[in-house]
Amino acid sequence: MKSSPPSKTLSNDASETLEPSSDFAYRERTKAELLDSLKNSMEQVLAGDYRPALEVLDEIDSEAQDKPTRVNIPPDFNRQVRHLRRKYPSVTAEVRQLVYQLQDGQRPGDAVPDVGYAGVYKERLRNRSARRGKQGGFRLIYYEQYTELVFLLLIYSKTEVDNIPAHEIREVLERVTQSGSV
Repeated sequence: MKSSPPSKTLSNDASETLEPSSDFAYRERTKAELLDSLKNSMEQVLAGDYRPALEVLDEIDSEAQDKPTRVNIPPDFNRQVRHLRRKYPSVTAEVRQLVYQLQDGQRPGDAVPDVGYAGVYKERLRNRSARRGKQGGFRLIYYEQYTELVFLLLIYSKTEVDNIPAHEIREVLERVTQSGSV
């Protein structure tokens, strides 16, 4: 008689156990829950029912305990999000979606040349508030210091700012990494 493999217990105070064969179903359910959460967040933002960006981004930061990558959100970045949120309420949900991708180990975007550091990326985000796609949307610049640590550096609307020079990105990066915002 063949015995079944031992079940594993979920972390983070979950009392249910999963059989190894149901692991895939659990991951798919978790992805579906995340997508539903993002959809609900977008609907709330577009309806004007949203919490301040600072609270939302802090919530994201605190949820990162079991993710492969920690995403550091410095106070200057939060200020930039609050400023953009006045005109474009959907910015918080767009940033949240990118943070989830970064936490899962993905590195979307294009490498930014001439900054003097490897691991600096610029990602194009949609601007649903202005009903624009990625071309007229937001630009978010982040720095992958280590595989498991990412800093969000800058975010801006492409309709308001054409480009940010490499030397300004370098200054922000040095200020954020030296300030101990880890």
